[in-house]
Formats: sequence, structure tokens, C-alpha cells
Amino acid sequence: MNTIKVLFLTDHTTHAYFDSVYLLSRALDSCPELEVFTASLGYYKNAQFAGGEDFSRIWCVKPSPDFIYEKRETMFTESAEPRNVSDFHFLFLRTLPMDLDFLFYIDKYFNGKRVINNPAGIKHTESKMLMLGLPKVTPLVKLCRSIKDVIEFYSFFPIVLKPCVGYGGQFNLQIRADRLWIGDENYDLFEALYKLKEIIEEQGPFVAMEYLPRVYEGDKRILVVNNKIVGAMLRMPAQGSWLCNTSSGGTRHTADIEPEEYEMVEYMNEKLEPRGIAIYGLDTLIGKQDKRVLSEVNTCCPGGFYSIHEILKQDIMSKTTDELLKYMIKIGPGESILQCQ
Repeated sequence: MNTIKVLFLTDHTTHAYFDSVYLLSRALDSCPELEVFTASLGYYKNAQFAGGEDFSRIWCVKPSPDFIYEKRETMFTESAEPRNVSDFHFLFLRTLPMDLDFLFYIDKYFNGKRVINNPAGIKHTESKMLMLGLPKVTPLVKLCRSIKDVIEFYSFFPIVLKPCVGYGGQFNLQIRADRLWIGDENYDLFEALYKLKEIIEEQGPFVAMEYLPRVYEGDKRILVVNNKIVGAMLRMPAQGSWLCNTSSGGTRHTADIEPEEYEMVEYMNEKLEPRGIAIYGLDTLIGKQDKRVLSEVNTCCPGGFYSIHEILKQDIMSKTTDELLKYMIKIGPGESILQCQ
């Protein structure tokens, strides 16, 4: 089999130490069937590519063993060399936040089935409105466009509000016992309605979800590649907090997969695979029946690889590499990533 050439696309100027593009690209490049390069949209020589003006060439770097977060500035700029984009067989998106205009360009000019994940699939599944169509595995949910919608849903039970587009727990709200929680700050709900109205108008619409009080026992991130679970971790909120995201102070712990979560992954595979989603993350919480339920789906740039591999010391990269290679072989390695080729 001829070598499969893979291009990782990221933006080093937005990275944090736990960004997994370094780990993933190094692991894939160690596979003899693959040749991997990584490019940053934050490098000025890639400005035309980032702006959707010229997709013919891109400045990129080969991920050597010392391709690490601490050396990102040197690696992505001083070590970068130009390559013809048409030479690559697969494009791996690892940019967050994902610019919607840029995603439109990728969808228009690139062969979607050769983009991991397919940009059309990301656009359909990344919004939290996806949760509205998954009643089999989620708590009760409702789309809220106004204060009236929120108060109406809250009249049944305490709720959590999440913006339809958002990452890392940003702008997640909670309403219970007539208190509005914004992060870990809380206010009298009815005195703070003006504040809630402003947030909904600026960040909305929101997806409201029934509040699950056992959130204090942690939410679980499950990583799925090519329809197979490759790893999981439990994220526990900081003392006195209800937010489990590590960006909000949550801590990471090892986790086992429950039977209902295996069923959940099979169910989501049926929904996501036809849309070209090869890699995704699921978040689960303990629901009312003492079983875990789905609280969020991430198909854009799922995190957790670094935490599971480097902090929890579980080798998930071998399985991740194997499954990604199987996926690329299944798609077929011979064509270019560009539509016009």
C-alpha cells in the first residue's frame, strides 16, 4: 500500500498545554503506513489559506519526537516548509474555536469524506441543538430563545442552560431553588432576570436540560474513534462548584465504561457515522435511574486525549492510531483532499 499523507490543521496561537494535536500527530506519524504534517493557521505565511483565498500550498512541519507544546512557536514558524495541498490524502481538523466561515470554505473546496471530521457533519452535529433529537439517551431538554421559555421549563424542575455553540463550559448557567448560577456565582433569580435576558440575547439560543443533582459525582468524557471507544476519564468538579470542565477547575480521574454507555455509543455511532464523524467525545452524567445519561456531544475538536494519556497514564494512542488508520483505509487512500482533483 502506498503511503497515506495526512495534514493536521490547527492554530498554535490558541493552544494550551493540554492541546492534543502534538500527541496525535506524533502518534500517527510513527505509523509506517502514514506520513504526517501539521500546519498552523496562526502562521502569517498561511494567512491566505486561513482566509479561504488560496488552498494550493500550505506551510507545515513534520512532527518530530520533540514536537511539543513548549516548542510550538519555533516548530510552526521557523521549521515550517511549503507543501502542495493536493498531495495530501486526509485533512485532520484540530482548531478550536472553529471559525464558521473557514468551515464553510473547507466544506466547499475539500472532499468532505477525506476531512476528519467531515465539515458538513460538524455543522450538523456540533450545536447542542443536536441534544433535542436524542430523547432515548438524554435527560429532558428544551430549546430556549427567551426568558419566557426558560421560566416555563424551570417551572417543572431545576435546569441547566447551555449555549447552542460553546466550549469548555463557557456561559453554562444553572437555575435551582430560585437562584441563577453563572459559573460559581449565584443571584436571586427574579432580581437577576435582566442579567439572564442579556445573556440569552448575546449568547443564545440556549438548550435547557433538566438539572441532575448527582453532577457532584462527576461527568465522564468518553472518546470514540472509528465507532470504537478508545478511552474515558471522570471529571470531578472543584469543591463547592458544579462545573466539571477542567478549564473550570475540575480534576481528572480514571473511569470505567458502564453497560448503558456502551449502548449509548452504539446509538450515537448510528447517528454520526453517516455524517462523516470519525472521532468524537461524549459526556455523561448519572441520571435519575442511577444510570448514566448523555449530557453533551463534541464532534468539532474533542479533547481528553492528552489528559488520559499524559496525566492518567493510560496508553490510548495505540488504539487511536489503529482505529484512525482503519478508518482511512476504509475510505480509501488514493485521492486528494481537494474537491477539484
